[in-house]
Amino acid sequence: MPSGIQATALTAQEASNAIFIDFEGTRTDGPSLLGWYVEGRWTATVLEPVFEPMVPHGHPLGTVHFRPLADILIELREMSVIESRAVVCWSERERTAICEDETLDSGLRDWWEDNLVNILKPAKRWARENGVEVPPILNSYGKETSASLTGFRRATGYETVARNLEHGNTSKRIRAVRRQIELRGTFEALTPTAKGHWTKVLSHNFHDCAGLAHVCDVIFSTKQT
Repeated sequence: MPSGIQATALTAQEASNAIFIDFEGTRTDGPSLLGWYVEGRWTATVLEPVFEPMVPHGHPLGTVHFRPLADILIELREMSVIESRAVVCWSERERTAICEDETLDSGLRDWWEDNLVNILKPAKRWARENGVEVPPILNSYGKETSASLTGFRRATGYETVARNLEHGNTSKRIRAVRRQIELRGTFEALTPTAKGHWTKVLSHNFHDCAGLAHVCDVIFSTKQT
């Protein structure tokens, strides 16, 4: 895959075959997990050590494991290069999280800065040029935005997702589970509410990754030339 690929240069085939990534975390901390989705398979990589005891619980929609961020970024880079797959995200959050992580090798950060493809702008252009109305969604600041992945999932016909798995609750759930695991130590010792919070964090990430793949497929298969 050529270095520095632009979102507008993606072909429909490249969009369909891409690797789709999404971080989950809070505003004040580094990413707690990285989800990635390729060819219908979803994997959640737990990054924050405090959550390692949660990994054996798994998730019915895919694979959950614990890996250092550098290891999974190297693995995904190799997959991208060897299999000629673009790596796609929805906003600049993913690129920023990687490029500002000074624990990563500078060459690894540089590759991700050059090659991570943000499809937000082409998605907005696609909606405008095709007369698609994207429903506004409340962002984490309580303001409506028409640029959320949730809105584009709805506008492109992605499967209906329970509202409590959509935008707005993930950071709160991560903080609640972190407090519980620090106090109790194991998944088995958590309260049913905390266990449910963790499952919902993972389910939310699945739909972000799978929904991103769906939106990308729709906009690049129907975009105007």
